[in-house]
Amino acid sequence: MAKSKNTKKNAKKTPGSASPMQKMVLDRRLSQIDYEANRYKQLLLDPCNAALVPPTYAGTGSGMFVRVRKFYPINSLIATSGELDFAVVLCPATGQIWSTSVVSNSGGTGTLVGTSILPPISFAGASRAVAGCMKWVSTSSMSNRRGIIHRGYSPDNTATSLSMTPMSLQANLPVADFNGACDHEVLWFPNFGDQTYMNVSQSLAVTPDAGVSYIVGFGVDSSNSGGTYYANGYIEATVVWEIQPPASAGVLVSAQAPPRASLNETLHRIGNLGLSAVRGYMRGGGMGAVVDMWKTVNPGGLKGSTRQMALASG
Repeated sequence: MAKSKNTKKNAKKTPGSASPMQKMVLDRRLSQIDYEANRYKQLLLDPCNAALVPPTYAGTGSGMFVRVRKFYPINSLIATSGELDFAVVLCPATGQIWSTSVVSNSGGTGTLVGTSILPPISFAGASRAVAGCMKWVSTSSMSNRRGIIHRGYSPDNTATSLSMTPMSLQANLPVADFNGACDHEVLWFPNFGDQTYMNVSQSLAVTPDAGVSYIVGFGVDSSNSGGTYYANGYIEATVVWEIQPPASAGVLVSAQAPPRASLNETLHRIGNLGLSAVRGYMRGGGMGAVVDMWKTVNPGGLKGSTRQMALASG
């Protein structure tokens, strides 16, 4: 039976199929999402060195960024011991880094004291955190180092009480190493509570749904200075901020085009945030991630410091 000449012409379009033009538009949008999410992912994984780029937050932003790095000593107000337990909480949604310390094995409760990590107020009227990290750096000799360092990340601020013990804060931290055995570093990742701007420091108790990173030390060696014991080391914290200049600066910032990608899209590409916060990039940038993956595939087949390898790679 001969087919009609109009069979092809009259064939019905498959439901749900897209025209070539629609496919081209869709491909372009997906390409833009890939670009935005991947470049922000790199900043989240390497906040100390990566290019400063817009976050994939909801709404729009200023497009002005600053990287703030600060150093914090750990000290005890009770000068009766040579070893300290301490806890450090990085919660950028509060604009502060919080710390407490007690005499080792005393069972005492320390009060979390906040110290600003915001950009200078004369420079930024309002800010929101985009990326961040912190690490414990021991300054004592290898033979004198004592203690254990725990670290981890939580997608929600669980340290809502200012009266906390280091023991209570370390309960859910996934990684523990001897003091000085590695780079005690932890990344910070945002949650949806971090997407809003703030112009003053906030209390830990009013910042739920905000990402938090922790470092907790036990039995860490210290030195007496003027009747106060200081842990032999310090916390180095880095936060990348998106800022809005204050009105007094006389600078008008135009709103940027909102991103096509979402925060969820970016975080999904990182994968397990809890493990990613304490592995890979924070142990030496891109090279650290490669080395870490190689060790997973070849357990026990690599010796030496991944940090040294990363530094050697430039």
